[in-house]
Amino acid sequence: MIVVDTNIISYFYLNSEFSFLAEQVFQKDSFWAVPVLWRSEFRSVLSLYLRQKIIELSDAVQLMSLAERKSSKTFQKRPKIWRLLLRGPEIKKYISHWLKQMKDE
Repeated sequence: MIVVDTNIISYFYLNSEFSFLAEQVFQKDSFWAVPVLWRSEFRSVLSLYLRQKIIELSDAVQLMSLAERKSSKTFQKRPKIWRLLLRGPEIKKYISHWLKQMKDE
């Protein structure tokens, strides 16, 4: 199981410069645990894409449905990793370390 946030979910379902990394994470372990607010946050990302006319409404609905079907586990409480990420400056250090590990593998 890998704990992912909405950014990773967005990179996985929406084409971006980091999509290949999200796909590598999924290939490594397809059982993703997500925070309880991921649906709301992902809808917000999809809304932004709609407003910027990057995707159509039908695409947004389809992507949300697909993401909901594939979500493995939703945490009701924040796991320790989320507490670490919420500390501000440490998030960049954590993400840099994680991305380096992904590239090395």
